[in-house]
Amino acid sequence: AGFFVKPPSRKKTLVKDKEKVVANLIKKYGDDLQDRADWTERRIQRTAKYRGWREIKTFPWENASNAHLPIIMTDVQRTEDTLHNAVLSVRPVMNAKATTKAFESKEKIVDQLIDYQVFVENQGEIRIGNLISAFCQDGQFIAYVPYIKEKQKVTRVHMLDFPPKQFSWDRWILQALRSYYPKATILPGKNAPWQWEIKTEHPLTGDIVTNKIEVVQDGDEPRVQLLCHKDETIFDGPSFIPKELEDIVVPGRCENLQPQTMSNPTGMPHVFMVDYPSRDEILKLIENGFYDEVTKEHIEQIKASTRRKTDTNDPEAQKILQDDLTGVVTDSVQDAQEDPFVRLTYFGREDIDGDGFEEEVVYWFLETPQILLRARYLTEVYPTTPLRRPFAMAKYIPVNGQFYAIGLIEMMESGYDIIKKVFDQMIDSGDLTNTPWGFYRPMSGVKPEIMRMGPGDLYPTNDPRNDVFYPTLPQGMSAFGQNTIALVSQILDQATLVGQLQLGGVPAGKSAALRTTSNMQTLLQQGDARPERVMRRFFGGLVEIWHQFHELNQTFLPKEKQFRISTGLTKETDPYVTLENKNDIKGRFLFEFGASILNTNRALATATLQDMFGV
Repeated sequence: AGFFVKPPSRKKTLVKDKEKVVANLIKKYGDDLQDRADWTERRIQRTAKYRGWREIKTFPWENASNAHLPIIMTDVQRTEDTLHNAVLSVRPVMNAKATTKAFESKEKIVDQLIDYQVFVENQGEIRIGNLISAFCQDGQFIAYVPYIKEKQKVTRVHMLDFPPKQFSWDRWILQALRSYYPKATILPGKNAPWQWEIKTEHPLTGDIVTNKIEVVQDGDEPRVQLLCHKDETIFDGPSFIPKELEDIVVPGRCENLQPQTMSNPTGMPHVFMVDYPSRDEILKLIENGFYDEVTKEHIEQIKASTRRKTDTNDPEAQKILQDDLTGVVTDSVQDAQEDPFVRLTYFGREDIDGDGFEEEVVYWFLETPQILLRARYLTEVYPTTPLRRPFAMAKYIPVNGQFYAIGLIEMMESGYDIIKKVFDQMIDSGDLTNTPWGFYRPMSGVKPEIMRMGPGDLYPTNDPRNDVFYPTLPQGMSAFGQNTIALVSQILDQATLVGQLQLGGVPAGKSAALRTTSNMQTLLQQGDARPERVMRRFFGGLVEIWHQFHELNQTFLPKEKQFRISTGLTKETDPYVTLENKNDIKGRFLFEFGASILNTNRALATATLQDMFGV
């Protein structure tokens, strides 16, 4: 006991010519950005119409009508609400189905574990809400699904009252520390009893780890604070991170993010994932040994690096543009130490073992300065069966042979443009009617200046009937505008299947059809075809997340994992569960969802239950 044999560390790098590899990857990245430049511009314009970002209008005159009509936002939010209710109305969201009889007894515990990891450890309700927003607005969501074990240096504070008269400070504090840290060796420090040391044994190497404890007075109260400074694990488990669509950079003419193989011919040859770590985060990961391809010269470059100028096609430039349109000022003269780096994670194929065949690999590297941080085989970091990249994706309306899908904003964009143009013309026509323009005779008594007419104003002229003339404007704009808006609105309702009925109102001229319950349910069911299909597509993406969570748990789940059951509890059920090891969940499972349109339509669900009770 206490004798540890240290395993050999990884010495051989997987990449021989690091500079050449990074240069080639950055060239690929730049080419992919250039290929999607037009899509990026159109996406910004669609987002502006959804959010109501408008520029100052100067035609046909300055400050002409430039109204924002929340037509797109109404339908998008209604669809998002439907999907959100469908996900959260049933817990657990997914049900594990064993592929063989031997694993059937583990189905329930797999459901409970992943449900806890998704909704408690990963704030699942918020993150799934983000996925739903991207799914409806951009037409697809992308979730990054890694296993994360994160440590941070934290300070734990323990409050301790002054000791009773029969106790000394040394004995009183030592007794408290032993209760807080029962498995550690506690020794007095140099300035005892106000300084202490806690010594623990590293579980892997057997090295002695020392943490400091300070004892300080807590204001005027008769108590002290025990401040313990130590590294603690703040997260240890699978995670799903919603990624903005601009932060996933891919080549064209591919449908999904998984490797391109014979069984998946429309997969991606490579994928770039962009994120923006701080300098401190990068240096900590280097110190911890996670980034093991970095030299001392590279560390100096990282410390001295300053923020580069972004190109208009960069994902960061798109975020800055959105900030500007939103009204958020992004100060370019910030402290250089606070500026984020651009870190790229490359998923693709490279021949790194020299056998003449390419393997799926993962590279982490910085764009500026060009430094390779880490290189691994894909299955070494994301051990899944079959082989897959750590991404889950779902599309609102897929386009065959294309990566980018069609979302609600794109579906409604042309109709929104027509309605907004006609509405602005109606407002401008009303402005001209209320404040008309006209002509006057130069030789009359009217002064040669622009006059603003107001109630009760009189201006002297020699011959008012002939010296001043107001043209008569056509009076059909109001009726034309209302008819056009009504027609386009009907077209949008048919395109999105979100109309007055889905918003809780009665469509114009349809009140007679809604007088009976049976007719009401018939109309509701007519609009359920596409929502059902869209919902199944969304849940298909969630199935990928659940499946990858299970695969990661089978490899990385820590011993004696403790969690609390939040669904399916009875008086006899113990809500606290401890998994001894990974064998408790090991096995092959399929994940199915039981949600349907009944979860989103209470009236339809009630009518269906009444029919069942009648039978």
